[in-house]
Amino acid sequence: MVKIMLAKLAWNENRWQGWDQKGYENRNKYNYRFIKEHGYAHEWWNFYDFDDENFYGHIEIGNRVPQRFENGGLVIFVSYNVYDNNFYIIGFYDGAEFKKDGYEAVKTLWETLLEDVREKIREDANNGQINPKTLEYLKNRIFLWRAKKSTSAVFKEYVQFDVREILDAHWGQAPFIYVDEELKPKIARLLSEVLEKHQMLYSELQNTESNENEAELEEIGSIIEKIETVLGKYFKDVTIGRKSLGEFIENLKILKNKYGKEWELIWQDLEPLQKKIRESILNGETPDEETLRKMYIASRGIFYDKFSLRLLENKKLREFLIEISEWDTIEGLSKQEVWNEKDIGVGTLTHWASIVNPYMFLPVWRRTSDCLREFTGYDLEFEEHVFADFPKFVEDALETLRTVGDKLGVKNMLELVFYLMRCPTRYWQIAPGEGARFWNLWKDRNMISIGYRELAELLGDKLLEFEDIDELKEEIKRIYSSYKDKYEWIESDYGWMKTKQGIGLNARFIWNFVNEMKEGDVVIANKGREKIIGVGIVKSGVKLDFELEYPIYREVEWVKTDFNVEIPSELKGKFGKTIVELTKSDAEKLIGGTINESIKEGIRENGEALIEKIRPILDSKKQVILYGPPGTGKTWLAKKFVEENALTYEEVESKAFVTFHPSYAYEEFVEGLRPETDKEDRITYKVKEGIFKKICRNAYNALLNHAGIEKKWKEGEGLPTLTEDELVKVKSSLSDAPKFYLIIDEINRGDISRIFGELITLLEADKRLFAEYELTATLPYSKKKFGVPPNLYIIGTMNTADRSIALIDVALRRRFGFIELMPDYDVLRKKLIKEEDEAKDIKEVAIKALQVLNEKIRNLYDRDHQIGHSYFIKLKNCKTRKDTIETLRQVWFYEVIPLLQEYFYDSPEKLGEILKDFVSVSDDSYDFRKIDDFTDEEFEGALGKIAGESSGQ
Repeated sequence: MVKIMLAKLAWNENRWQGWDQKGYENRNKYNYRFIKEHGYAHEWWNFYDFDDENFYGHIEIGNRVPQRFENGGLVIFVSYNVYDNNFYIIGFYDGAEFKKDGYEAVKTLWETLLEDVREKIREDANNGQINPKTLEYLKNRIFLWRAKKSTSAVFKEYVQFDVREILDAHWGQAPFIYVDEELKPKIARLLSEVLEKHQMLYSELQNTESNENEAELEEIGSIIEKIETVLGKYFKDVTIGRKSLGEFIENLKILKNKYGKEWELIWQDLEPLQKKIRESILNGETPDEETLRKMYIASRGIFYDKFSLRLLENKKLREFLIEISEWDTIEGLSKQEVWNEKDIGVGTLTHWASIVNPYMFLPVWRRTSDCLREFTGYDLEFEEHVFADFPKFVEDALETLRTVGDKLGVKNMLELVFYLMRCPTRYWQIAPGEGARFWNLWKDRNMISIGYRELAELLGDKLLEFEDIDELKEEIKRIYSSYKDKYEWIESDYGWMKTKQGIGLNARFIWNFVNEMKEGDVVIANKGREKIIGVGIVKSGVKLDFELEYPIYREVEWVKTDFNVEIPSELKGKFGKTIVELTKSDAEKLIGGTINESIKEGIRENGEALIEKIRPILDSKKQVILYGPPGTGKTWLAKKFVEENALTYEEVESKAFVTFHPSYAYEEFVEGLRPETDKEDRITYKVKEGIFKKICRNAYNALLNHAGIEKKWKEGEGLPTLTEDELVKVKSSLSDAPKFYLIIDEINRGDISRIFGELITLLEADKRLFAEYELTATLPYSKKKFGVPPNLYIIGTMNTADRSIALIDVALRRRFGFIELMPDYDVLRKKLIKEEDEAKDIKEVAIKALQVLNEKIRNLYDRDHQIGHSYFIKLKNCKTRKDTIETLRQVWFYEVIPLLQEYFYDSPEKLGEILKDFVSVSDDSYDFRKIDDFTDEEFEGALGKIAGESSGQ
């Protein structure tokens, strides 16, 4: 049984408290078929005035019974906003109960409606615009669902989310989805965002001096309390920070099995040194510096390479260390007075605390913080002033990690850190010589390298064997003092050996490359402080090859070698050096978007090849349309391309997303009049810019900024006039100008002439601003001069099942390039089929069934109405055979079959030929068998029957 569900509701104008006039008038705008097929929004949910104890409502289920849902569980509601085309999480039922014959409420829906809404419904019913059954429904007081008001909530602040990121696929037409263990961490993260929004809202209202806020504060406080209750009740043992606790522990188990023996050997060397230093501290003595150095070496990177013995002179720190030396819990850490001491930060506290009590504390510094952040979501590198309760934050984090250690069977927190540090990817900036002169060699040889040739020749393999960076520094000093009169290169190319600072900096470069970098790390190649030119994955340890000018090298698999991305101004200071470690967030800023698994593993997915097709079309035509049947990854590919190429420029977002639909208009896309009220509640109309005009303006301003011109295209104004000199500057800087991207999803569903109007001509590459045949237009509402800048690129997506490419607006076809995406079974095999998977056979049947279905669709209908592979991608998260079958049933009955029904609604014979046992056909009609009509075995058999055929058999 499952205790948590996601349920999808129609969008509501009144916070789901019942129909109002506006909501009733807009009822036909709801986006999904199972809502459109009914003439009313029966999924609307809460009606507060039924009774004091329960909420009552309906979730559209048709003939489907939520058999796996455990009564008394949690139903989280999401809704699709018809105005901005985004999904939002809007509230939840806690203690939710479902009964097939329903629960009786004290009121009907009809009694909750405003009189003018009732009158409009009666009028619509008399005119035949509403099914009489609708009125019966409204006047019925039986409801399928109820939930406890005391712990259920409708949010004041909704949180937007991307369905594909949550579900790894489309939602489709299923009215609800079970939340399994894989989905729980994502849902917990969403609820945490909701909680944070309400806490911020509460804080803002508290700081506003107004008696009118009391009722709202009480309501928001109640919502906060309910969210916290739900998180504690359903997600307490599931999440740690932003990550799944179960996943975290399982990953650590793997690392423990792999590195456990190595840790035992390390601890044999480390423990005597740790105990010796611990005794010195507890006896009021100062630890021996040589013992401290040996302990650092023995720790294999667990501790930072510098301990401040001076800070042990602080009396409060000494008292703190003595007190916590026998602690068996972290509780009370945040109340220690030592937090208020100058120069005593989280790094100092946790380093010394982990030495005197390694069973409760772990050392927190940049490396361990990176590990914790990547694995758990905790970021312990915050400065103390970032938020007031930082000590409590650290206490809670360490307490949770102690719990993780207990579940893992690890009593020593230093051992836990050792395992943590074995895995996370690190990110390195590395320069291919001055002016990137070795870049072609690096690409050809699949390598990276650093210089120090003479040093490497003198030391040989010893360069790779230093125990710590201090030994390396001492060796460099020795070389300088012993050989400065013997070798000219020491005075010429190695003048840095003369100074302590020079030795420290260059020793760090060598140490990073030889000892810190590891296989699997990401390297980002740069050309000075100008550009990023490549991204690769480290594939070997350090090697020496004296035939190379830079002889110290590692093998690398280059994932991308065609980057030409300007380094953001805020990161330029980190470049210009040989090799520097970057944070993950900095790395993502540099390469554009999230560093996903395909980059980490160096895998060139099918999408990579398609991405390479997009680039030249955008370069030549400035816009492209990705088209194909539903579920072929068009929107995913568009977003992936933009994520890899868009960079925030001067704090201006360089990408935008919009979905076209039949009612979308010029006024929303370009500009239009919008009503506003003044202080006296009088309505006035002002010109407001739409998403297209805004991104054009931002791209244009970035272009001027890039060219060193201070003028701006301001909101509400037209294009500024440029001098001849300024025009020359802009045109000469176009080759490496910052790029802006607009994704138009479902571009074929909009009325192109109505949306673009006269601006369609301005899209053409040679008619853009600063182009050979530049064109501008005067906008009809603002009467301002407008043009499309050359650094704006448009990517559209088009579902050919809705409209064939042959029928698309001719003006649009002439101005866009086109790339077709079709079902890709190799992607499914790569993502789903694993040898050790107990559900491997059913996944193979699913792929084969899809392939056969599409063969028949091509023969009986056309190639544009095939079913895409992305519907089945969600099977990759299924760990057991039972989960795989259940998920496949959901996909099959609530996504695939409805599509086929729509395609062949007037051809029962063809439908019967395609679906076999899933439909019965008689004369000119058909009847679908329901999901509950099949046992798992019967479902597998029916699917196997389809998979065993081909269109030619």
